[in-house]
Amino acid sequence: EASEMHHAKRHIVFHGKAAKRWKSLNDHIIRRSKTANGTERAKTENRSWRDFLGHWGKELRAPPNIITSARILCSPYLSYLVLGEQFELALVGCFLAGLSDVADGHIARRYNMKTVLGTYLDPLADKIVVNTLSISLWKVGILPAPIAGLWLVKDLSLIGATYFHVRSKTERGNWVVDPATTPLEVQPTNISRLNTGLQFGTLSLGLLQPVLGFGLLQPGLGFETDTFELLSYLTGVTTLASALSYLRYGAFLKAKR
Repeated sequence: EASEMHHAKRHIVFHGKAAKRWKSLNDHIIRRSKTANGTERAKTENRSWRDFLGHWGKELRAPPNIITSARILCSPYLSYLVLGEQFELALVGCFLAGLSDVADGHIARRYNMKTVLGTYLDPLADKIVVNTLSISLWKVGILPAPIAGLWLVKDLSLIGATYFHVRSKTERGNWVVDPATTPLEVQPTNISRLNTGLQFGTLSLGLLQPVLGFGLLQPGLGFETDTFELLSYLTGVTTLASALSYLRYGAFLKAKR
C-alpha cells in the first residue's frame, strides 16, 4: 500500500511538471504568435500609410491640383490684407482666386487631367477662400454677420455630411480620404456653381466699396437700395438652395479609375 501511494505521488509530481512545461511552452508559442502578428500588422499599417501618402502625392502633382492648393495656401494672406485694410491688394487677390477656380477646372477638362482628389479639393478650396474672406469682411464691418454665419454653417455642415456619406460607401479597411480607394467623386450641382459665383461677386463688391470710398447705391422705385446688401442676401438665398440640392447626395458620382 505504501508503495502504491509513493507511485501515485511520483505520478502526480511527474504530470504536474509536465503540465507546467506544456503551459510554459504554450505561453511561449502564444507570445511569439502575438509578436509576429503585431509585427505583420505594423508592416501592413506602414504599407497602408505609404500607399495613402503615395496616392495623395501622385494626384497632388497634377497641375490643376497645384493651382487649387495654391488657392488654399493664399487664403490666410487674403485675410491678413483685409484685416489690415489693404483692400486694393485684397481685391486683386480675390479676383485671382476666382480666376484660378476657373483655370484649374478648364485645365483638368481640356487636357484630361481630372483626378478624384481634385473633385474634392476644388470645392473645398472655394469654401476655404470664401469663408476666410467673408469672416474677415465681417470683422471690418463690411459683410453682414448673418450672411457670414450662414455661409460658414452651410459649408461646415456640407463638409461633415460629405465625409460621413463617403465613409458609409467606402469598403472597410480603406482610407475614406484615399483618392485611390474612395468610391465616389464630387460633381457640384448647378445651383452650387451659381452660389459660388455669387459669393465671389459679393466678396469682390464688398472689397470694392472701401476702395471707391463709398457704398454702391442703386436708385429705384423712389428709394435707394444698397446693391451690396441686396447681393449679400440674394447669395444667402442661393446658399440655402445649394444646401438643399445636396440633401439627396445628387452631387456624388461613382469615381472613375
